[in-house]
Amino acid sequence: SIGMLGAILGWILTVTEVLPATLPEAADVVFCTSQWCMVLGAAFYYLSFLLWQSERFVFLDILCIDQEDESLKGEALISMGSILKSSASMLVLWDPTWVTRFWCVFELASYLHSRDRQSKARQHLRVRPNLMGPVLLTGHAGLCILLLAFPNLLNAFVETSDAMVLLLSVGLLPCFGCLAHVGRAFCRSLDTLQQQLGNFSAESAKCFCCDVNHVDPYTGGRLICDRDIMLKCIGIWFGSPSRFDELVRGQVRTAVLLQLMSTKYLYQQLVVVCSPVMWLFLDRTALYVGRDMTMRDTAIAVEVAVTG
Repeated sequence: SIGMLGAILGWILTVTEVLPATLPEAADVVFCTSQWCMVLGAAFYYLSFLLWQSERFVFLDILCIDQEDESLKGEALISMGSILKSSASMLVLWDPTWVTRFWCVFELASYLHSRDRQSKARQHLRVRPNLMGPVLLTGHAGLCILLLAFPNLLNAFVETSDAMVLLLSVGLLPCFGCLAHVGRAFCRSLDTLQQQLGNFSAESAKCFCCDVNHVDPYTGGRLICDRDIMLKCIGIWFGSPSRFDELVRGQVRTAVLLQLMSTKYLYQQLVVVCSPVMWLFLDRTALYVGRDMTMRDTAIAVEVAVTG
């Protein structure tokens, strides 16, 4: 990642003594004398996170479909099949209310149905929980702060290591409690999702227009019925609502659950979150490599002086 490149740059500049030491070197214990790998790694990571601009073209329905002109909106709904078929990949931002929105299920089912080979379609399908982003970002930032303070804590509690362990335990316990709560809520949501998709029915799925009786709550104007248009599209593309329901209960359900329970994705995200640990130990290796280089240079200088 970009953060790792920044950490490696910090390691090189520290070893070559381009960057000065940032921590006092205690006599009893020294974990590292500088934290440039941590600092530059975090700086590169968050700057790339904030400033990186993707060059991909995306279709975001709420922005790309006219929400004001009902006739244009209807035409966009009818054209949704060709739009999805022309899409190279699909990203679903999932939360527990996703399955209750007819629009969302319709789009995903149409995307899978538009592909000739379902296995290939799933390779380009990404289902990501909305909560995952804030949780991972908070965990990464918290770990960065903790590890930046870690060498100073070692020096401060060099004679009272038990106090440091107690302090860290008290600080980390609420974090682990929050993670456990989020994890349990996520598992409950998956169980609910599995049941909802297993019993899905297009006839009972919710639409915003039907919930507000086809009256715009802001302008009071008449809204076209998205459900009617989608049911007509389902009849054309899938043959009948019952066949659409079978697709949702089978292929859509399997694809969504496989994505949400992907161990590969979770492992990748855990590696990213724990990357500050690698940056911290790069700072530690920089200490020993720098010492070895200094000792070697000193030995060479002494040898030259003696032979001279």
